[in-house]
Amino acid sequence: MKTLALRAAVAVALLATLALPASAETKRKRYTFDLNPKTRQASIMRATTQAKLAFLHDFLDKMFSPEIVQKYTEDIDIALTPPDRFLTEFNVISEDTDTKPGQVVLTVEGTVDLASMISALVQGEVLSFGEDPPKIMLMPSPRFTGDTPIEPVRALIYNDIKEAGLRTVDYTQIKENVSVQITKGGQLAPNAVKILARQATIYNADFLIYVDIDPQVKPYSQGGYIADTDLLYTIVRPNANEILGEGSISARGSGSAPKLAYNAAIDEIAPILSSDMLGNLYRSIYSESNVITDTVQLKNQIELTIDEAKPEQVQAVLDRLKGYGANVDVLAGSGSGFVSRFSVEIPMEDEQLYETLNGMHFSTGGKEFKTPVVFFAENRVEIEVVPTASAPKKALAAKPKPRTGGGLAHNSGGTGFNGGRGSSPKGGSTLSAKVTLQLRPAKFSPN
Repeated sequence: MKTLALRAAVAVALLATLALPASAETKRKRYTFDLNPKTRQASIMRATTQAKLAFLHDFLDKMFSPEIVQKYTEDIDIALTPPDRFLTEFNVISEDTDTKPGQVVLTVEGTVDLASMISALVQGEVLSFGEDPPKIMLMPSPRFTGDTPIEPVRALIYNDIKEAGLRTVDYTQIKENVSVQITKGGQLAPNAVKILARQATIYNADFLIYVDIDPQVKPYSQGGYIADTDLLYTIVRPNANEILGEGSISARGSGSAPKLAYNAAIDEIAPILSSDMLGNLYRSIYSESNVITDTVQLKNQIELTIDEAKPEQVQAVLDRLKGYGANVDVLAGSGSGFVSRFSVEIPMEDEQLYETLNGMHFSTGGKEFKTPVVFFAENRVEIEVVPTASAPKKALAAKPKPRTGGGLAHNSGGTGFNGGRGSSPKGGSTLSAKVTLQLRPAKFSPN
């Protein structure tokens, strides 16, 4: 009876104390699908499955760009089917079959498991980390000992890292004893960041994950032991002295001996930690990488003029263009009155750029507007910000004709999204994956 009481108490405590991963982001979306009244329940079940896949697509839209996701929709769908594997949580908040006859509107809420998603995209040859993938080093704090070992955590994390096509650095070869503690909330002091960055540089790692633990093993009043374990981590990029991700996860385990209680807590923590930590790691890699596609992405260099726009409207337009992979610089004399001028470098051909600008719609500050093209020449484009239901003051520009020669830059290869290089049709390197993340060199800090 004492053993059963102990297990029941620990089970309740575990559910109460298990922490939500720091990188988990719960999002709410709304989708509309066709509804067959004759097979109503089957239609709703099918719509729910479609909503899960659409939810994953929306997540990738934010991570990469809508253009990339749309271009490789079929490849992504194949890699991410069934979608349930990549959702740690997914709930249908409401079903509306009355507002739109013949359709069902689903409001859903979910959380994406980014770590498993990236692994599936890599194995499905949709995503790659290139021919020289980042090297990841996991460094445990000295608080991991023979009684509180790091090995179970390390084995799981390193296996997941390798499945994603990344490389690992063997931390067991570290000769210098480094003692850095992370606070309860996962924060690390600036001087500690420098110490860890130095270790990553010594061992030629692109990213260092420092893992600390506070096991808190103590006797239980009804027999045995309880471990209230906090496991904390920090992701550092060497030479930049930057913290790119951090978090903490807690769980309670029990056992007849201290080590068994600790192992039980680690068994609960390890899979959650791997998903949470690697999700933050992949976000860090993405933020530090150029995105390269498997097709030629040539940059179109133009001078963009935005007429009749308020500052917040200009910013909304620029943010949208940056989402398409554009580099934007302000030109001299810009910002006088309601006219703003920018130098824009964007991976779109003339016709695609024309259609994109004409098709953009925004809702900013409670007002909806669009951006029709009123002038389009080889190196200069002018758009006018007007309310969605209104017409521009100037006449619409004619649709441009395709350029002849070698493309926009008159060559066979060019820069891709975020400054990456597009592959060349002849003589260039062939990428098996559709999208490659090419890690940029680390930024050196004078400190």
